[in-house]
Amino acid sequence: MTVLHTLAITLGILIVATRLMGVLWPQGYRQYSLRLVESDAALRGAAVLALLVGLIVVVAVIKERSWLEIVLLVFAFVYIPVGMMMLWSVDPYRRWAKKVLLTGDLSLRLWCGLGVLIGFLLCFLGFFG
Repeated sequence: MTVLHTLAITLGILIVATRLMGVLWPQGYRQYSLRLVESDAALRGAAVLALLVGLIVVVAVIKERSWLEIVLLVFAFVYIPVGMMMLWSVDPYRRWAKKVLLTGDLSLRLWCGLGVLIGFLLCFLGFFG
C-alpha cells in the first residue's frame, strides 16, 4: 500500500465521518457547523489542512497515473485554490457555507449525502485502486 492509498483511505474516512452526521441529524449538524464557520481560526486551520493535502498529492503523483492518482489530483486542484482563498480571506467561504447550511433539511441531507458518497469512493479507490 502506497502513501496515496493511505491518503485516499484517510481522506475518505474523514469525509464520511464529518458528513454522515448531516445525513442522519441535519439540525445538530447545522448548529455545530454554523458555530465552526463563525471562527476565523477554525476556517484558517481547515485552509492549511486543505493546502497540505493538496500539495502532498501533487508531489506524490509526479510519477505515473492510475485511477486513484487521477481522482486525488482532481481533489488537489480543488483543495489548493480553496485553501489559498481561505487563508487570504475567509468571508467568501463563510457566506457560501452559511448559504448551504441555512437551506432546508432535505437540501442539507443531499449535500452531506454527496459528501458521504465521495468519501466512500475515495475509500474504495484507496483499497482497490
